[in-house]
Amino acid sequence: MARRRFNDLEEQFQAWLAAAAPGTSPTTIPNAKLRNYALWKLGEANDASAKPRDLPQSSTRDRGGIKNCIIKPFGNPTILVVTTVSNRAFNWIKGQSDLRGELHWQNIPAANATTKPNTIKGFESAKAIFRERLTNPVERRSRITNETYKSRTSSSSQGYVLPFGVSATEAEITRQRDIELKTPNGFSASFKSERFVDAPDLVDFSSTVAPGS
Repeated sequence: MARRRFNDLEEQFQAWLAAAAPGTSPTTIPNAKLRNYALWKLGEANDASAKPRDLPQSSTRDRGGIKNCIIKPFGNPTILVVTTVSNRAFNWIKGQSDLRGELHWQNIPAANATTKPNTIKGFESAKAIFRERLTNPVERRSRITNETYKSRTSSSSQGYVLPFGVSATEAEITRQRDIELKTPNGFSASFKSERFVDAPDLVDFSSTVAPGS
């Protein structure tokens, strides 16, 4: 969502880069919103840099350690993968009986089970992020544009990040919908999709090396 919100600014920034003479400082941009965005993109201090960050409590709170849980990935529901959840989020979801069933965490398999859970390098499970919603929005300031905006998550709001997996063969968006329907009153839900990061390159010699070489 954040990337989509800044699409227009990114286009304006790229246009400025193309038109500006080499060495031109972004501090010369007359539009304050674009100037702050350009400074942020270039890693320089902008008008918001000197102001204290008013981060949601979920961004700074001690997670209280982590636990492991087991899911089936959407990309391959025939395997079991170990992922992690913070103790704080785990303690919260224990009290949400309707919601926790929609995450589809798997039971620990028996010692003689044929399918055992594994850790996969570069795998990031799908995640649901739950935040307490305020009745009345509060004013926040963007660290990118320095403009104020209304938010229903204040610095005292709670946030919980919980991994989830596939039940059978449903699409990830279907699981997101079911989770959203069971989200407790007073909370909002957002999602991060399952993905592989820094996956190793696959090598195939079949088309370049003769058999027996």
